[in-house]
Amino acid sequence: MKLSKIIIATLLVTLSGISNAVEQGYIGASFSKIYYQESDVLVPNGSPISVPDAKFSSLNLLGGLSISDKLSSEFRFGFGLDTDTLNLLDNKIDLDQKWYVGGYVKYAGTTINGFTPYGLIGYTRGRIDAKNESLDDVVSVYESDLSFGLGVEYLSNSDNSFNLEFINLLDTGNVTINAFTIGFKDFF
Repeated sequence: MKLSKIIIATLLVTLSGISNAVEQGYIGASFSKIYYQESDVLVPNGSPISVPDAKFSSLNLLGGLSISDKLSSEFRFGFGLDTDTLNLLDNKIDLDQKWYVGGYVKYAGTTINGFTPYGLIGYTRGRIDAKNESLDDVVSVYESDLSFGLGVEYLSNSDNSFNLEFINLLDTGNVTINAFTIGFKDFF
């Protein structure tokens, strides 16, 4: 809890110091195909079992501030649109991505013919629910981790852009969540 207070305080001080330097704000939406991978799990007899990968779709809302033509900060909120069913030890497990939130810093490269490559780094927290179909138990898993990704943005005019992106949302050592995203932004 103390670490989260330090991070929030640092962000507030940083944002207050650069608020006069903000060039432009933007809002947008995106669609992501999210890939969930989990390492082998030990069962009670001690032997590892392989956990199948899962795929989800997510709708994301975002808002950001362009601090310069190269640097911006962005906040995202995403929520799952579907579930994936895994077969694990003769049990069907429904995985459901409930939500994720994240804050990121983006650095843009050189624009060529309207296309701008970018990299981003930040922090993501998310929730996934697992439900055994034969039981009514739901287990909610909350994960947080450093996130990073690469993308390309196309500025269609001075007010709108489209982007394609790959981002590693979470990699806790046991669980890895990656996303391929297509999105739209409107500048104001």
